[in-house]
Amino acid sequence: MYQYTVLIFVVLCFLRLGDGFQFYQGQIPNGDKVPHPCKENYIWNGVGHRNSEGGGNRNPFGEDFEANDKKWDNVLCTKDSDNDGMTNGQELGDPSCVWTPGSQANRTTGLTHPGVCEPWNSPQCMGQNQWEFCDGTEFECLALNATEDVRTLTLQYNNTKVPAQETNYFCQTFDIPTDQDYHMIASKPIINNTAVMHHTIVFGCIGGDDVGSMYREAVPCGMRPADMRCAQIIFIWALGSPGQCENEKMGFRIGKTGFSKLILQHHWNNPELRNDYYDSSGMVIYYTPNLRPNDGGIMTIGQERLSIPPRVPLHTATSKMSKACTYSITKGVGPLTMVGSLLHMVDKTGAV
Repeated sequence: MYQYTVLIFVVLCFLRLGDGFQFYQGQIPNGDKVPHPCKENYIWNGVGHRNSEGGGNRNPFGEDFEANDKKWDNVLCTKDSDNDGMTNGQELGDPSCVWTPGSQANRTTGLTHPGVCEPWNSPQCMGQNQWEFCDGTEFECLALNATEDVRTLTLQYNNTKVPAQETNYFCQTFDIPTDQDYHMIASKPIINNTAVMHHTIVFGCIGGDDVGSMYREAVPCGMRPADMRCAQIIFIWALGSPGQCENEKMGFRIGKTGFSKLILQHHWNNPELRNDYYDSSGMVIYYTPNLRPNDGGIMTIGQERLSIPPRVPLHTATSKMSKACTYSITKGVGPLTMVGSLLHMVDKTGAV
């Protein structure tokens, strides 16, 4: 008998979604040309974030950009966000602080990162840069090379037009092998249009041939699939993530006694309301017939809306689940092994 390993995914709030980092590249001079400080020929796409691909915690420049209402002006330009002795304008090719969005910067070469103290390996900067940014962001999952029976399944949209509205959720249902049981053990994103991709979720469907049938091609679907038989979250990709690798003791079951189909949901973010965007992003799923000791599952709890009073410097929201309730909803599915929270880009801090 296989046991379930349950991962709790606490959704605290889904409010207004943040704009994609590529939109902000156009709000600073040379925003798409900032070199990686320790990787030759690499571009730091998410200039204001600690992760070079954007998303997640902000670096010192990103914090100053946020505090300055996300605009490039003389205040932000003359500031030395990373304390390396050069102003942000000098580092981004606008030393005279005259650049405006849509114009050509005074200089497009010899750029440095305004949020990373450079030279990054100097004694001065070793104390300034308080996070590790020289490690690779390539996807690594040792289990994929542990045995020869790991197979791949590609879930990918055809080239699909992105609507000219800020927030778009699209879904498409995909067939998967059902000749026997398998465990899905990892996933890796296929990102086609970085200008609009915000996040991707893979949902598992349990049912017959008609399950998820309303999404035979990529169509609008809202934040959740309409078919409640496809409500189980399996894999998630968001900006900055190279992929998802599961613990060696568990996998997500598909096949005869597991999920029968998968839904790939993309969240496209189009704050400029452009009507010329297309996308064919997707996800590669790694699975194996060599079943692991435990079946994995993700339980999503929390609230979708949060009322925040106006004009208050800080608002704290708390929630509790009783011991009896926790026992009731996890009875028969095994131990809880991981708990995480998502405040969906409206947070200052959170704890579980």
